[in-house]
Amino acid sequence: MSGWLAAKGGATAWERALRRIPEAVVETWRSDAREVSLAVWRKERGEYRHSGRIHASPDGRVRLGWVGIAPGDDGDRTMETIGRLSGSDLSADELAGLNAAFAAVRVDAGSGELHIWSDRHRQYPVYLLEGDGTFVASTDFGCVAAFLDGPRLDPGAADLLLHLGHLVEDQTLLSGIRLLQAGAEARVSADGGADVKQYWRLRHRLENGASLSELADEIARRVAAAVRRIQRSGLRLAVPVSGGLDSRLLLSLTEHPERVPSLTWGEEGSRDLRYGERIAARLGSPHTRMVLDPAEYPPLWERGVAATGGAYCVGDMHVLPFACRLAEKADVTLNGLGGDGLLGGIYLKSPWMKETSLDRLVDAVWQWRIPHADVAGSLLRDSSARGEGRRRFDASFRAVTEGTPAERLMDWTCDNRLTRFTNCGSTLLRTEVESYAPFLDRDVVDYLSRIPLAIRIRHRLYLKVLKRASPTAAKIPWERTALAPRWGCAVMYGSLALQRGGREIGKLVKWDPFQARVFVSQADWYRGPWSDAVRGILLDDLTLERGVFDPDAVRGVWEAHQNGRDLSKLLGNLLALELFHRRFLDPPSRAGGTD
Repeated sequence: MSGWLAAKGGATAWERALRRIPEAVVETWRSDAREVSLAVWRKERGEYRHSGRIHASPDGRVRLGWVGIAPGDDGDRTMETIGRLSGSDLSADELAGLNAAFAAVRVDAGSGELHIWSDRHRQYPVYLLEGDGTFVASTDFGCVAAFLDGPRLDPGAADLLLHLGHLVEDQTLLSGIRLLQAGAEARVSADGGADVKQYWRLRHRLENGASLSELADEIARRVAAAVRRIQRSGLRLAVPVSGGLDSRLLLSLTEHPERVPSLTWGEEGSRDLRYGERIAARLGSPHTRMVLDPAEYPPLWERGVAATGGAYCVGDMHVLPFACRLAEKADVTLNGLGGDGLLGGIYLKSPWMKETSLDRLVDAVWQWRIPHADVAGSLLRDSSARGEGRRRFDASFRAVTEGTPAERLMDWTCDNRLTRFTNCGSTLLRTEVESYAPFLDRDVVDYLSRIPLAIRIRHRLYLKVLKRASPTAAKIPWERTALAPRWGCAVMYGSLALQRGGREIGKLVKWDPFQARVFVSQADWYRGPWSDAVRGILLDDLTLERGVFDPDAVRGVWEAHQNGRDLSKLLGNLLALELFHRRFLDPPSRAGGTD
């Protein structure tokens, strides 16, 4: 994964941070006079051409570290974008107008000032640390953590992670390190003081009165244009294809799908594997199937925790064993990040559309997202942390002050769930191969933000878009329903209702008649092939005697899951937090690592 590290001051920690750079191809630059330093790194494959390089202005005054790409209608426009960021300051509207996925830092060798940017959706994380005349920024969490003397866990963030499965706003698990918000610019003065402002925010302001068919046609056109832009950048593309809607739409919109390799992974017999193969065959894409092997995951968990700063459930790291195989076939993968969220209405429920009370809506969303609140709140020993996760969740939600409650929910969820949780899957992909999200293209998002929310619920709009964009892809069954999307919304959700009823009946005889719908039987893995590895981490003396967790509560969660209650999400959150502690908080001698 390419990246950069920039620091003002902190010279004594600089070499320690460099030792934590995760890749081998490293370039550095330093101005002793201004006490500013810049390092970049990249892999030898699976990177955008201009990522992980130091770009100097013609006069040599400015150095710019960059990761990402700015695809244009006529090819790769990255160097043009780098030139604009390296030159005079851009206005908020100019920054918001950049159609790019990127994170960048500009170092002015003359003044010693730093400028740091995230793209509109924070597709690349940027971590910040400020204090005592030192300012550090990096796309790698470990590089920033190296500047901390005596790092401390943020117990409130830990409580939120255990409940929600991800963090919100700018929080990280270490006190003092924050995440640069999406669509934000940080300006660091010569004396190390920082001013951080958001130049763009996703806000749904509904003003589009077109018909459903007209909306579907325009969305299909814009998504197709976004796919063609990245394809015309001259990169080798591959598309991970599941049985869902996002990936089949993207593959179908590529120029010559028969030249674009596709890959599908899942448990043997799962709908994802079956339908992914059928989608690829109908579109003519050369396809590779990969069966999940639970034994591959435990050795990779710590790597996933390091890449995501600990803010991602271990059980959701599905892509880790397959990222290297994707890199053998492509420079960049197309991923459906934002498709279901922005277009499919998965963040919305029909009753919420009419809700007038923000308090009731906040409660409903918390209860929907937190199925195990009764046990998650007892896990941390620090009593001051208990309930802090919920308080931070509420404060974050209420910080969105414009629009109806439903609009505020959509804005909050995209700002937090999409960029803080879902995007972690892209981060894991980037440990081996680049990942590009056409649904986050500027022209796609700007159009979707003006479309009524109600017509997205239950994929009503999405199914129409798919049928308009690719009738062929709409003929292959959707993994959720086992029926072809071409039959429309009513038939699709009638199928889901029948499946729910069948599963409720199946519970009485302890048999799931729709097991093939499950992508991965994670709850069973914790009781079977993962059992020894998980027990060796969570019930280890190192874990139970450290004082972070309540030992009896941890044992209780483990035993409850083994006895039939599905606490797999909570176990995955616990594992992420414990492995984070070992990686970033334990002394090297105790954790078995190196400084």
